[in-house]
Amino acid sequence: MILKHLSDESMLEGYFFRKMFYKTAEIRASIHNLFDKKYADPAPKGKGVTNDFPRAGIKFMVEASYGF
Repeated sequence: MILKHLSDESMLEGYFFRKMFYKTAEIRASIHNLFDKKYADPAPKGKGVTNDFPRAGIKFMVEASYGF
């Protein structure tokens, strides 16, 4: 199984896009941090920030549009 070969720093994200699936309609969907990995962006050095900035956990987004 491929997931056994992922490192501890790996994160899984995905994206789907379907254009003109019904006349002029479009749909997009994305998922970020599928396995809800805990991670943070490092704080800038010498800026008075003492802790790293924690990032969001699992996140889904769906967008649909229709042109007239």
